[in-house]
Amino acid sequence: MVRAFKPMHRLTEAVHNLGSSDLDPETVQLTERSDEIGYLARGLVKATNTQDGLVDQATTDEVTGVHNRAALLLELESRFENTTHDEVDPFAFMILNVGGFEGIRTSLGHQASNELLVDLAQNVSAALENGEFIARLNGGEFAVLSAIGTSVADQADLADRIADAAADTFTTSAGTARTTSGVGIVRIPQQAADSAEALRNANFALEEVRRADRGDVVLYHPILSSRFERRSFILNELRQALANESLTMLFQPVLDRDGDVVAVDSHVEWTDSTGSHVGPGEFVPAAEAGGLIDELGMWMMTEACQQIDSWVEAFDWSPLVSVDVSPAQLLNKDLVASSSTCWNNTQQQRDVSHLIFAATQIPPRQSGTDPMYSSNSRSLGSTSVSTTSDRMAHL
Repeated sequence: MVRAFKPMHRLTEAVHNLGSSDLDPETVQLTERSDEIGYLARGLVKATNTQDGLVDQATTDEVTGVHNRAALLLELESRFENTTHDEVDPFAFMILNVGGFEGIRTSLGHQASNELLVDLAQNVSAALENGEFIARLNGGEFAVLSAIGTSVADQADLADRIADAAADTFTTSAGTARTTSGVGIVRIPQQAADSAEALRNANFALEEVRRADRGDVVLYHPILSSRFERRSFILNELRQALANESLTMLFQPVLDRDGDVVAVDSHVEWTDSTGSHVGPGEFVPAAEAGGLIDELGMWMMTEACQQIDSWVEAFDWSPLVSVDVSPAQLLNKDLVASSSTCWNNTQQQRDVSHLIFAATQIPPRQSGTDPMYSSNSRSLGSTSVSTTSDRMAHL
């Protein structure tokens, strides 16, 4: 009994420390014993290994194999506990966004887009250095932490490295896809006091990247929070305006040199609930960011088709009518079918002029690299609903 005291004491301590997954070498050596203590020690090692496996499973992204959101939050919590506001630029929190990922998933399919994510995650991981951390958040978004104690220059270098690693051409089982990237940066602890604030502010910075509609690196600034609040207000107001049909579609004639009407340009007028005029330069980006752009576009298309129908009914004639299309709509796989259905329903197969979609301000990175964009542009061009990248004044 005296001889068993020390091994039993070690085993008791090991059981007590099981939650830490830390078995000291002396405890592991007890598994070699052939008595009850050895039997208990072997069971303890199995339990610890099982626990380690469950922890790995709970903190690993099942698609890419990098850390997941849970692991990120644990890492952030640990870092915030060891960070004070007296420190200067101890680390940076970044969100890396893969531009056009949803369009790629739609065009290439779920399996191929997952293959792309795996390769992309490997690219970004290979670009990281000691002390840097990567986790996948969702879709085509990844979080990256700089090493602790890095300078502003080092943090900027990390942002460039991961942005370059994510912007590449990837080959999948369903074809190739070219990705772009944008990065939102928050410096800790100056710009965030906890994990929730770090995530929120990094998303504000990333939203600015999306608003600019190009791959970029943006550092968080408090003014971005105000812009987000304004955009949220516009989005909620626009959602109500669409439901209440309180938008107004106006039509402006385009004349030739002889003063004859050769076409009609259309645009939307909107006054929000406060009585303020809101221009398309503000509500279109909000609709794109908030998922309302397809609904807004279908409303505009329907209004234009109905107006053409009324002109044909009254005058047996209609000019070309231009309707602006957001580049984001050209990434929608249902655009061609819904456009043709709208046209056919309102025109009742009359032989009249085409409805022209004026797809303005097309980002070059989308027009040349996104398969769905290219497919929709070709398909619309072959139907009675046509597209042009020029304004109506050039027709």
